[in-house]
Amino acid sequence: MLGQEKKDYVIATEAASLAWLANLACIELHQMHSRAPHFDKPDYIVYDFDPPEHFQFRNVAELALEFKEHLEGFGYHPFVKTTGRKGLHVVTPIEPKWGI
Repeated sequence: MLGQEKKDYVIATEAASLAWLANLACIELHQMHSRAPHFDKPDYIVYDFDPPEHFQFRNVAELALEFKEHLEGFGYHPFVKTTGRKGLHVVTPIEPKWGI
């Protein structure tokens, strides 16, 4: 593994582990991208535009809107929404027209 950094991950297997991780503010919750009972077949794709510190929001908005236009060129119908304090999501619904 020359040039690759080894990383250790925490696997929370009990309530105390989840409480510890929550206390560290390192649990990020996202909505499900699919509906029951088809959890393996997402309804949409989310592209997360999460800017670095001191990055102007108007620049994030410009990038997200340009990316939205790019996706529209492929026939998708994406929309842009805010994600809290400083980021944007480009949400792209997926039409179920291909089988596995």
